[in-house]
Amino acid sequence: MSRAVVLLVLLAGCVPPPGEIMVPDGIVTYTCAGGEQLVVSYDTAADPPTAMIDRDGSETLLLDPNAPGLRYSWPSDGSYHIWDTDGRTGTLSYRDGERGVVDVVLAGCRA
Repeated sequence: MSRAVVLLVLLAGCVPPPGEIMVPDGIVTYTCAGGEQLVVSYDTAADPPTAMIDRDGSETLLLDPNAPGLRYSWPSDGSYHIWDTDGRTGTLSYRDGERGVVDVVLAGCRA
């Protein structure tokens, strides 16, 4: 799968057409609902591609190639964080393996 580097697009202020998924590479800062910032370091050259989430410490999330859009997650004992993004916006959720539910941690995140 070919992946475009879009950091220059972000820096130039250009936005892809609606519905088109940007594949981020490099460091992207998102401002989420409530004003909290989330810094995500994408590495599309890794196999599988990764996203480092910096919120309360860092967590490495791996790209799930079977998910629609860009979904990064890192399973651990059935519980894990999920970063769903289209490159411009995203939602950070947490799946509690014990309860079997997904709770939104940060919503409305925008680059």
